[in-house]
Amino acid sequence: MILAGDFNAKHTSWGGDINDERGQDIVDWTTRHNIYIHNTYDSLPTFQTTRGKSWIDLTMTKTIIIHDWTVQEEDTLSDHHYVCFSLQIQKGQIQQRTQTRNDINNINTEELKIIHNTTKTHNKTKKTNQIWWTPELQRLRQATNHLRKKYQQERDTINRRHAEHEYLRQRRLYKNTIKETKNTTIRQYFTNTDPDGPWNTAYRIIRNKNKSNNKLSTIKKDGTWTIDRNETIQYLHHKYFPNDNEEEDEEEHKHIRQKKSKIIYERRDNHNHKRHKKQKSDSNRRDQQRNN
Repeated sequence: MILAGDFNAKHTSWGGDINDERGQDIVDWTTRHNIYIHNTYDSLPTFQTTRGKSWIDLTMTKTIIIHDWTVQEEDTLSDHHYVCFSLQIQKGQIQQRTQTRNDINNINTEELKIIHNTTKTHNKTKKTNQIWWTPELQRLRQATNHLRKKYQQERDTINRRHAEHEYLRQRRLYKNTIKETKNTTIRQYFTNTDPDGPWNTAYRIIRNKNKSNNKLSTIKKDGTWTIDRNETIQYLHHKYFPNDNEEEDEEEHKHIRQKKSKIIYERRDNHNHKRHKKQKSDSNRRDQQRNN
């Protein structure tokens, strides 16, 4: 079992200098059920903003071995940092699954409530393998990470303020470039269609780019072929726009019709009521004007 996420819990066992009630609950729960917390007290903070930092993203395991647990320094365009580790699967791991499941079933309701109230899972993955990723984005990410590290290491107040400004400016540039690159990639994907793609013919007809004479021909129906264009049109019309015959309705269709009729009648009554009310108000106003 691997349990990882933003627990928003503080304890000196995994970093920081304060303990809170939620952090102590997690320590007690993991100790009681032999669950191992891989966070270390000397790791980089898992959450950091310009206003502060904390160690609130935890990684826990039971009967599973992981190695090289680290908090990455690179910028994620989020307040949370990447947490990376290597997973080792041992022989016989599958046989241990039943035991782990039984251990989970033994967790009482109060403990499940603690887990529910303290966990908020995240699935942050690097997106460098996406089709929209470019060498320019790689360069911007490296520059952003460099300025971020420079800002974090600066101790002089004036220089730190300047470093923060440079880092945030670079971060905005990096974020906006990602957005623009994604949009451009999507536009190119839908405009530069593959000539052999299944939607290419429909796309060219809609955009009026097809120079050939695309007349509707015969199609196959019920094991036979239509003989001409008129029969093809009639068949398609009947198949995709069938006659609405109430006598063929099933119970579900009857219920939908009744519900629809009720809504129509209610709207009509409401409209008539408002119109009558307005007419009465206009009549009273005219009478008042004549009396004055």
